[in-house]
Amino acid sequence: MLDYSFPIHCTRRTITKFLSPVMYNALVGQAGERNIEDIADGDLRGEVQKLKDASSLQDLNKQMNAMSTLLITAGCFRPILNMQQKDKLIMDIVRFLVLERTSTPLHQLCDGLQTLDVLTYIQEHYKAFKDLFVCQGNEKLTAEMMEVVFMDIKMSVPGSNRRRDEENIVGYWRFF
Repeated sequence: MLDYSFPIHCTRRTITKFLSPVMYNALVGQAGERNIEDIADGDLRGEVQKLKDASSLQDLNKQMNAMSTLLITAGCFRPILNMQQKDKLIMDIVRFLVLERTSTPLHQLCDGLQTLDVLTYIQEHYKAFKDLFVCQGNEKLTAEMMEVVFMDIKMSVPGSNRRRDEENIVGYWRFF
């Protein structure tokens, strides 16, 4: 197998960070804690928080009925007979909203990174790569920020196998 070792050179020195810590852990195959704050959609996060804040079984079931469509979609709609089951329900919802709902784009990203074995390097040295990929605080990634990264790319000689691979990975990034 050929070792391309990151052959694509972008003129921009600062690469945009675009993954949450939870998504980075999923990318590199590391288990990580998930909590309500990891839900990116503020409205959904608020609904799940209402479940967490329910102080009685009646309040919990009322909130569950109000968000029944989400619970059914997530595979979490089930009878809750006591308040001890509440935490398990919330963790199941968070798992769905944070990881399962985003699994297709994550797999596409993995496919793009694996094109030149970049994913293998990231997984082998996940601590070293974390600062390159993980957003801190309230940073938000936009399409414009990603496009700037690929504005002026210096690739290998046209017609070479290496150039073909480079064009594939740039295509994955632009599509993603």
